[in-house]
Amino acid sequence: MNKKILLLGLIMLITIFITGCFSIPPTIGLASVDEIDILILESFPVQINVIAKGNLPDPCTEISEVLQEKEGNTFFITIKTYS
Repeated sequence: MNKKILLLGLIMLITIFITGCFSIPPTIGLASVDEIDILILESFPVQINVIAKGNLPDPCTEISEVLQEKEGNTFFITIKTYS
């Protein structure tokens, strides 16, 4: 009897973890960036490396897309998220 209860509890726990991150409809947003490091590489054409550090609001949120744009000497980087 105890094995059945333990197995049932384990199945319920796994079900909760699997379905816990599904939201209907999915939430789309922007990542919150706390710190950036910009590295200008000595190359031709000039290459830029950017390291963005921050936190996501919850364990279900993931980075979905990183967009890069350049206008003149200015670079724009957008980090999109979904959960």
